[in-house]
Amino acid sequence: MVYSPRHVTIEEEALGFLMGYAKGAYPREAIVILRGVAKQDGEVFVEESVLPPKRVEGHGFSQWSLMGVADFRLVGIGHSHPSGVLKPSDEDLLNFAGKVLLIVGPPFSSERDAAFFDRFGNSVPFSVKWKGKERTFKIE
Repeated sequence: MVYSPRHVTIEEEALGFLMGYAKGAYPREAIVILRGVAKQDGEVFVEESVLPPKRVEGHGFSQWSLMGVADFRLVGIGHSHPSGVLKPSDEDLLNFAGKVLLIVGPPFSSERDAAFFDRFGNSVPFSVKWKGKERTFKIE
């Protein structure tokens, strides 16, 4: 049976890290591993985003190798689309890892610049778990 995520909650720092990293890498793509917990009821909790080993990032593509990686907390992959198109490409779906795919795009400043998808390219609703009342990312 294929896992079907119904909602994602992502920590402010996890999304903020990808936003800041993607903004700095622009116009190249940026890629991160999403770590957290996927519950049987379809709830996915993304607690952190980390740089994957053996990653290659360029203009119009980003990739990494799962070879030698045994991260049992991997719940998905996040990457940027410098074009601003917040939809997965066929290549994104072909290289899907985990339970969800996160795509972010310019201007990399708010949750409106992000979207989650399942392995079939269907949109998955999400919310950001904010630390404070400010509801903005601290991107440097």
